[in-house]
Amino acid sequence: MEPVPLRTKISWVESAGGSITLIYFKHVIQGDVSARDFLVDNDLSILLCDFSGSALNDKEPWVVGMDHFEVSITTEIFSFCSLIFDIMTRRRPYDEIEHSDEAERLCGEEMFPPMDDVPFRDIILKCWKGGYTTVVEILED
Repeated sequence: MEPVPLRTKISWVESAGGSITLIYFKHVIQGDVSARDFLVDNDLSILLCDFSGSALNDKEPWVVGMDHFEVSITTEIFSFCSLIFDIMTRRRPYDEIEHSDEAERLCGEEMFPPMDDVPFRDIILKCWKGGYTTVVEILED
């Protein structure tokens, strides 16, 4: 498989962020933003899908997500930056760790995956450390 050009990856980040922002303005929190929640079209554009763990109007989601974490704008922002990491590296953060509890612990201790050559490293780290309050702020950076 050929490497995806950086320009295409940036387009995916912008499109994903725009989709998340749009549904947020409709009072929907997607709930578990990740690469598996987007479809890639023939023209390499992406479309948000899978709303199974979503919450509407600050209510509990009807379906509990795989990770059973609280659905909030804070978790959505964190997940969006994990999606950016995934798009840029073609792997999920802590993908090599079997237990989500261990990944949570490492993240809580700010022991993030190595990112020396990852595009948008500073934005991802700032996000993981709670430096953003909206997806729009991330896109503006």
